[in-house]
Amino acid sequence: MFIFRKLLKQLRSLFLRGFFYSCGERFEIGRLQYLSEPKSISIGNDVSIADGANINCKPSIEPTLMIGNGVRIGRDVQINAYNSVVIEDNVLFADRVYVSDASHNYNDKGNPIIKQGTDFVDSIKISSGAWLGINTVILPGVTIGKNAVIAANSVVRDDVPDFAIASGVPAKIVKNY
Repeated sequence: MFIFRKLLKQLRSLFLRGFFYSCGERFEIGRLQYLSEPKSISIGNDVSIADGANINCKPSIEPTLMIGNGVRIGRDVQINAYNSVVIEDNVLFADRVYVSDASHNYNDKGNPIIKQGTDFVDSIKISSGAWLGINTVILPGVTIGKNAVIAANSVVRDDVPDFAIASGVPAKIVKNY
């Protein structure tokens, strides 16, 4: 059964390869929940995206989501890349991570929020070697530093420096190493 699932994942990856802006070698993708505008996504070599991913991009001539080499994205992850989400090399996403450079509009008091749409807010950069723990939320405008660790269930609204561990809601630096 495991071999059959792995074969299906490889076939799915080969089929989808031509739909992306660019896609490197050794790319594996599970059963996606949702994928919009794959032509706005650049994927490096040796990338794995697990089942249940929900990836939202806006149409663009240039990629709005850039995924580097050696990236591992866990199950049920959601990434909203309306303008610029950069995930550098060797980043590890645990399951159920949420990353968004956009937010819902809410300024029109006469309309329900659900009818006001969403817009780009600010770019996100996740630097090489970072690890995002399970259920982590990365809000617009955040840069996660090189080899930084974001603890499980954290909400990151401010930058996290290189070689730091951040934890909590909102996330605070708890240790530098």
